[in-house]
Amino acid sequence: MSWFLQLIAIVPIWGNIVVYMTSYFRIYNDSITMHSTFLVFPLTLASAALGMQLGSVLMDYLHPRVQLTLGGGIYVLSLFVSSYQTNFYLYLFFYSVVVGVSYGTIYMIPLKLAYAYYPSNKGQVGGIILASSSIGAIVWTFLSVGLVNP
Repeated sequence: MSWFLQLIAIVPIWGNIVVYMTSYFRIYNDSITMHSTFLVFPLTLASAALGMQLGSVLMDYLHPRVQLTLGGGIYVLSLFVSSYQTNFYLYLFFYSVVVGVSYGTIYMIPLKLAYAYYPSNKGQVGGIILASSSIGAIVWTFLSVGLVNP
């Protein structure tokens, strides 16, 4: 069940699946509470914010393909590793810290490339890119609830 939740457990829907993830980790450790698992969301956002700073600096030194390959590879690998964790604190490290930082390093790449191709419409293309991300979160929110708890 954990691997399935990991497939759909992108950060914006954490509030929907936190109950299921808490019950999963309580199988292995009775001391895990909802209070503990709610740490995942703010820690992931903080890690992503740090990763965005790192990613902005890396864009000056790495080709976007290289940065995307490295950041995306670490992102996918850390999601894979976290999906097999039964220890909540290892899960918290891989899912919140490593996923957050790697996601942050690749977050600005589409914006930089769009700004380079459409220099006179930076606001419009930036808005489209960021709105797509938000719409994806909304769709996944409803889809995740329907899949996990029909």
